[in-house]
Amino acid sequence: MLGVVKYVWHLTHTEWTEEQERKYTVRLQATNIDGLNIPPIRAGYIMQYAGSLIGRQLKAVGQTNTFLTYDICDLKIFSLWKAVGELMALLWIPEIDDLEQYLAR
Repeated sequence: MLGVVKYVWHLTHTEWTEEQERKYTVRLQATNIDGLNIPPIRAGYIMQYAGSLIGRQLKAVGQTNTFLTYDICDLKIFSLWKAVGELMALLWIPEIDDLEQYLAR
C-alpha cells in the first residue's frame, strides 16, 4: 500500500506551485489526528523531504490527502487520492484482535 501512496504523492507534490505547497503545509499541520493511529504530523518536514518520505509519513499523507488536496491538485489526481483513501481503509489493519474471525471473513 505504501508504494501506491508514494507514487500518487509524487504525482501530486511535484506539480505544485509555491502557493499550493504553502496551502497544503498549513492544512496538513492543522489536521486533527484523533483516531488516525499516527504520530503527530510534522508538515514542514514532510514538505522539505517530500521526495524521501518513509512509512509513517506516507501513512499520514495517505490517510489525510483526500481532505487536504481537494482544491490544490488536478481533478484526476484528486480522484486517485479518493480511491487510495478508500483502499487504505479496507487494507490497512494495524491490529487484528481475533485472527480466526478475521481469516473467516
